[in-house]
Amino acid sequence: MIECCAGYESIRRIAALSQLTIPESILKALEPIRHDDDAVRSFGIRHAVEMCRRLLNSGTATSIHLYTMNREASC
Repeated sequence: MIECCAGYESIRRIAALSQLTIPESILKALEPIRHDDDAVRSFGIRHAVEMCRRLLNSGTATSIHLYTMNREASC
């Protein structure tokens, strides 16, 4: 699942509700910007784009689906 970030607390809440584990590397990257929703959104967009590129370039996926949760502006 690739979901763009709306904010730090939103990420934590969705992960908890979905019983997903956020990778430690992402949590460490978000920690210094956790109170800046614009910075978190920018990080999320950059990270999602990189994941999409890697999936498409590897041939693992031929297409992708982004979950915007009706917040397409965050993607």
